[in-house]
Amino acid sequence: MAAEITCIAYIRVSRMELDDEQKQSPDSQLHSIRDYCNRKGYVLLEEHVYKDLDVSGGKENRPAFQQMFKDIEEGKVKPDVLAVFDLSRFGRNLFHILKYLKRLEEKEIAFNSTQEEFLNTNSIYGKFLIHIFSAIAELQRNQIITTVKTNMVNMVRHGGQKGFGGGLIPDGYLYEKTNKVITIDPVRSLII
Repeated sequence: MAAEITCIAYIRVSRMELDDEQKQSPDSQLHSIRDYCNRKGYVLLEEHVYKDLDVSGGKENRPAFQQMFKDIEEGKVKPDVLAVFDLSRFGRNLFHILKYLKRLEEKEIAFNSTQEEFLNTNSIYGKFLIHIFSAIAELQRNQIITTVKTNMVNMVRHGGQKGFGGGLIPDGYLYEKTNKVITIDPVRSLII
């Protein structure tokens, strides 16, 4: 009888996504990973499902992501496969993605994407495609950042929220949410 193929999972959700269709909930990602493991005959190690919520994939220092690699390095978990919903959940920085895939390869852990089954480290073609899709994930992240910044600048330039582009209201002012107007705080303004 063949040995069990064990699998751990990594889930990430970022607030940077522009709409809910791009943002897969942690539950839907986990459901997809469980279905994938069942189809492949993998045993998902439920105690080793690592989740980073509200964390950008462009950052290397993600708490659950780093804990996962620490557990792997320290031998606390020895899976055959790491499954993710899609490559962009693993990361959105080409250098970081390739760096951590290399670490997985050194530990003989395969990388599998449930939504992009051709993106895996089991074949030379899968490895090649990971490079291309990693660059695309980074490009998408940069496009999102540019769009958000442009929208914030345009909102202020064109009077959105009466010239308020978000952030903290300066001391001595009040923000009226219903009218989206910034007014002088009669009490605090006297102190300032």
